[in-house]
Amino acid sequence: MSKTTRPQRLYVWSLIAIFVAAELCLIGIDLYYLIAKDETLASFFADVALTTSIILVLLLLGHLAMRRVLAGLVESERRFRELADQLPQAVVESDTRGNITYANRLALEWFGYNRQDMESGRLDPLSFVPEEEREKMVENFKRARAGTLSGTRSYTAMRKDGSAFPVLVASSPIVRDGKVVGLRGVLSDVTEQKQVEDRVRASERKYRELADSLPQVVFEMDTDGNISYTNANAFTIFGYDDDAVARGMNVRDVMADPVTAMKDIGLMVRFKVPEIHREYVARRRDGSTFPVVISARLVLEEGEPVGIRGIVTDITEQKRREQEYERANAELLGYAHTVSHDLKNPLHDVTMAAYTFEQLLERPLSAEIQVFMDETLAAMKSGLERANHLIDDLLMLAESGQVPKEVIPVDVSEKVDEILAERSNELEIRGVTVRRDEELGSIVASPTHIYQVFSNLIKNAIVYNDSVEPVLEIKALEPGDSGGHRFLVRDNGPGITPDLLDSIFVPFTRGEAGDTGIGLSIVEKITRVYGGEVTVFNDGGACFELLLYDWGQT
Repeated sequence: MSKTTRPQRLYVWSLIAIFVAAELCLIGIDLYYLIAKDETLASFFADVALTTSIILVLLLLGHLAMRRVLAGLVESERRFRELADQLPQAVVESDTRGNITYANRLALEWFGYNRQDMESGRLDPLSFVPEEEREKMVENFKRARAGTLSGTRSYTAMRKDGSAFPVLVASSPIVRDGKVVGLRGVLSDVTEQKQVEDRVRASERKYRELADSLPQVVFEMDTDGNISYTNANAFTIFGYDDDAVARGMNVRDVMADPVTAMKDIGLMVRFKVPEIHREYVARRRDGSTFPVVISARLVLEEGEPVGIRGIVTDITEQKRREQEYERANAELLGYAHTVSHDLKNPLHDVTMAAYTFEQLLERPLSAEIQVFMDETLAAMKSGLERANHLIDDLLMLAESGQVPKEVIPVDVSEKVDEILAERSNELEIRGVTVRRDEELGSIVASPTHIYQVFSNLIKNAIVYNDSVEPVLEIKALEPGDSGGHRFLVRDNGPGITPDLLDSIFVPFTRGEAGDTGIGLSIVEKITRVYGGEVTVFNDGGACFELLLYDWGQT
C-alpha cells in the first residue's frame, strides 16, 4: 500500500468513527430525556433527526476542509517524490528501528528491488552492505540518530543480485515535533570516481616505480626547501630510512653548503627562474660528502611558484674519471718531458763521449790520451746507466697499474726486512734509526707489488730525510670500518712542501732534490690495483698512510 492511499483510508475511517460516536452519544442523551422527562417518542425521533442532520452537516464541512488539506498533502508528497526521483543520488528513509520506509527511483534501480520490496519493512538494511562493514554501519546509524554524525561515510553497497558498488552516504535524522522519528540517507554512486582514482593511483604507482628504478634521485619540495617526495634511490644514496621524509626533511639536511642551496632556491622562486642546472656538494646522513649535479624545474600554479621538482645525479664517478683524465694528461706531459729532456740528456752525453772517443782513437796513444779515453768511456758508461735506470723506471711505472699475474699470501714483515737488508749500508752511513712493528701482517697480493710499494716509501724516507738524527718508522694500523690492511711509513725529516702535497703522486712530480718523480706514482698505482689508497700528510715529517685489500676482496 502506498503512502498516498493510507492517509486517505485512515481519514475515512476516522470520519465514520466520529459520526458513530456522536450518534451514540446523542441517542443516549435523547433516551435519557425520553425516560426521565416523559418525552414523547415522536419528540425523541425528531431530536435524533435534527441532531443527526447537524452532525452530518458538520462532518460534511469538516470533510470538505480536510479533503482540501489532504489534497495539498498528496500534491506536496507527489512533488517531493518527483523531485526525489529526479535527483542523481539515491534517497532512502527508515524509521528509528532501521526499517526502510521510503526509497526514490534511483535507489530502486541501483539496488535492484521494487518499491513493494523496499517499503515493505521486511528488508534488513544490514543486507545492503557486506558483513565486514555492518558493525561500522550500526555504529554510524546510532550516531546519526543521536545527531552526532556529520559529513559522508564510504560503504560498499550490495545489490539484490549480490554484486557490489562503492557509495558515499550522507545521513541526517528526521525530526517531527522535536523528536527523531527516523533517518534519511543520501547515497552517491562513486564507481566512476573510484575508477578514476584507481587509474590515477595506477598511473602514479607506475611513475613512482619508474622513478624508483632510476639511478638518480628524484625529489619534490616546496618553496621553503621542505622535501615532500623522493624516490627510493634517495634513501640508498643519502643513507636515510624510508620514514625520513614523512618525519620532515629540508634541503639544509642534505647539502654541504645549505646557505648557497637556500639562496639558489630563493632566487629561483623570487625571479621565477624556470629551471637551473648546476653542481653542488651533497651531504649524507653520516656526514660524508659527494659531488652532485642538480637539475631543478620550478612548479607553478596559476602563474605562481608553489614548489620545485628535480633530479640529483651523483657525479662522483664522473669526477673520478675527470681526475684520471687530468692525471693521464699529466702523465703524458711527464712522459714527453722525460723522453725529450731527462732521457735525451744522458743519450746526448753518450753521443758526445762517443764522438770524443772517436777523435782520440785517431791520435797516437800516449799516457795523456789514455787518461782522456778512460774518462770518455766512464762518461759513456754513466750516461748509459742513467738512461737505463730511467727506462727501467718508466717500464715499472707502466706495469705498476696492471693486474698481478700471480697472487699469494705475502708476509709484509719479511718483505720489509728484505728491503731494509738491501739498504743496510745506506742506513748505516746516514745513521738512520729504524722503528717498525714486529708483526706487520699478511696480505694476498703479488710479492713484487708489495716489494715495490714499501721499497719506494722506505727509499724516500731515507733519501729525503735531512734530520740530524733521522728516524724511519713503519707501523701496522688498525683496520678501518671497511676492513683492509692499513700501514704507516713516516720519517722525521722536513716533510713534503705544501705546493707538492696535492700532486705528489702524479708521475714525474719532484722537488728540487728529487730523482725521476716516478717512485711515489708507482706506489699510488699499485694501491689502486688492490682497491685501496695512499694518502700523504706532514706530522713531524712526511707521513704516508696505506690502505690495501686482499686481492679479490673489492
